[in-house]
Amino acid sequence: MTAIATREAGHPRDGVRGVRRGLVRTPEPAPGALALRFLTAALIPALLSADLNIGHQMNTGMIASFALAPIWFPYFVKVPAGGVFVLSCIAFLGAGFLLTWVSESDHQVAKSLAVIAAMNFAVDLFAVGALFWSCRIIGVHATVGIYAFVWLLDSLATPASWADNPWKFGFVLPVSLLVFSLVDKLRYPALTILAAIGLGAFSILNDSRSVFTVFILTAITLTWQRFRAKTVREPSLAFFLAAVVVVGGGAYYTITRLLVSGLLGTGLKTRSEAQVEASGSLLLGGRPEWTVTIRLFQEHPWGFGLGTIPSPADFELGRQGFASIHLLAQENYLKHYVFDGSLHLHSIVADLWAAGGPAGILLVVVMLWILLTSLADELAHRTATATQTFLSLLALWHIGFSPSYSNLHKVTLALAVGLAARAATRVLDERRATEATGLPAALVPEHSRTQPPLPGGPPTSGLRLPVTSGIRLPPVTSGLRLPSARGRSSGSSPEPRRSGGTSAGESGGP
Repeated sequence: MTAIATREAGHPRDGVRGVRRGLVRTPEPAPGALALRFLTAALIPALLSADLNIGHQMNTGMIASFALAPIWFPYFVKVPAGGVFVLSCIAFLGAGFLLTWVSESDHQVAKSLAVIAAMNFAVDLFAVGALFWSCRIIGVHATVGIYAFVWLLDSLATPASWADNPWKFGFVLPVSLLVFSLVDKLRYPALTILAAIGLGAFSILNDSRSVFTVFILTAITLTWQRFRAKTVREPSLAFFLAAVVVVGGGAYYTITRLLVSGLLGTGLKTRSEAQVEASGSLLLGGRPEWTVTIRLFQEHPWGFGLGTIPSPADFELGRQGFASIHLLAQENYLKHYVFDGSLHLHSIVADLWAAGGPAGILLVVVMLWILLTSLADELAHRTATATQTFLSLLALWHIGFSPSYSNLHKVTLALAVGLAARAATRVLDERRATEATGLPAALVPEHSRTQPPLPGGPPTSGLRLPVTSGIRLPPVTSGLRLPSARGRSSGSSPEPRRSGGTSAGESGGP
């Protein structure tokens, strides 16, 4: 078979497109076009991370999500998960405006706030496609590194937002992403595990319980992958979900015991004991807004819509929720945060349900599907990186227990990294199948493309070739060199929408 005379594609995990089908290569673009493409890909994470106001209710994120959409959108929707995600986003925004119209019968509605809220949601949601495109052009390491570096500069420029606890409210996330991007690039698994443990220890010393838990779970996941590196298996979402439940539940119980015992500090012990005593659960005591969400859902299961102002009846439902866990004394918190002008339910899934009803819940289901399947796929291939693992686990926490206005952009980044990592793995599997068999990738069955990353092992270990008739397979020699799999890239509200750590509203509720 004759290959088209084009450039040899680079390693797909470093952001350059590899072999797509057979021996056909991607045509070499003009040097000027290539430079412009790389510059645009580097500019996207910077624009989204900065989120600077440029006047007329516009910010820099809109440039990446909307103005540059003709560049990234056609590429993103070709990915099956990308098309599903875009459709679910459109359905959510449409349902939000429909519910706003329906809510006018018994609620006050601010149409200007509805438009602003829709724009804010759209910027963060469609940023997934823009960041995905950047990851595939300049690589996950570079994309996350640029995003984190600009995020760090933004935190340094706003010291008032983290004056009470610089690490927790200002620097934990951008610094962690920079560290993970660096250690992933160095490709030393032991170093990534030590980095996760060290960052977790520093976080718990600075009163950041939730991020500490995410760091510990990241270290556990990477350690498991390190010791199972030679046993690659087919991806199993059911097995992965069972592991998440078991490991997550065990980690929650263990950390709760450590907190209330005082081993992690007397300040954390006092606060944790008070929350457990009031609600019976550290999780519910730290996130009491869920009691409000449950009461509102019971009365308004279809949601409220964009720009809908809570009514006195909604406020009374909130009081009932707080009363169920003995927090009636926190009525000011309900009045000045949860029901202040719009609903602030301290949870991305709750906020999306309130704004879009069932369509909001459907959007969250799609998010969870992307996060879980992409991480499960990478763990099955033993190629999950610290960056992807940390971002995915952090996104799962934020979806359940963090406000959307300051944390949806973190979920956006995690979704883009997960999709990019999965795409890179598929390209690498196709290349391995092609080089190991001499056949075009289209002729190699999907289940036969799994290649375990065994350094020094035989090049065809783990590659199951089908029995075919009429096709003679060329012999695979011992000198065949395959790409290494060890170093893959991971892959307007009045409140501030960006912070380098846990937002002020996330510090444990009232």
